[in-house]
Amino acid sequence: RGRARRWLFRPERCGSWRCVPRSGAEPRAGLHRFDGSAWRAIVPTTAGRQLFQHPNRGQYRDLASRNSNDVRVLADGRVAVATNAGLTLLRSPENMESFDRYNPGLPSNYIQSITQDDDGRLWFTHAYWGEGVSWQAGLIFRNRNTRDGLFADRLMAVAHDAQQRVWLQASDGRVAIYERGRLMR
Repeated sequence: RGRARRWLFRPERCGSWRCVPRSGAEPRAGLHRFDGSAWRAIVPTTAGRQLFQHPNRGQYRDLASRNSNDVRVLADGRVAVATNAGLTLLRSPENMESFDRYNPGLPSNYIQSITQDDDGRLWFTHAYWGEGVSWQAGLIFRNRNTRDGLFADRLMAVAHDAQQRVWLQASDGRVAIYERGRLMR
């Protein structure tokens, strides 16, 4: 009724999870979970961002940002949250890690979408800073963009199919399909 939604909820992607962006009208911005009867704030905790690596860079024990773009429940039960300030992997409100561009190989803090392939590897797209697609390679991240032959840099979505192909959607609506092994070379 003329009011903009203040949260993102994609049942096909994140089940009973949602992200609530920070605004003046929403004091409990962050990650919420539906417990069967009501939405409950999971993150933030009462404390703000807590550093445990390098000051202002690297890994954090809090959501990377309250502005989240995508939520994915991973095969191992963790919840992955794509944000404007990096990636957060959450086992519980007390057990989470956030990664930003200061981690080896992650080219941009802005992560638009996230998915997981059959091998458990995480994949991300970067829309606004034009950094293409990234994936987790052990403890570091790898990346491909147009300088490496990728069809576009501003990507909105990534998905995988049964033939181990990577599907990418650009911000202008174009779609490309790559053999996963070939893209990762």
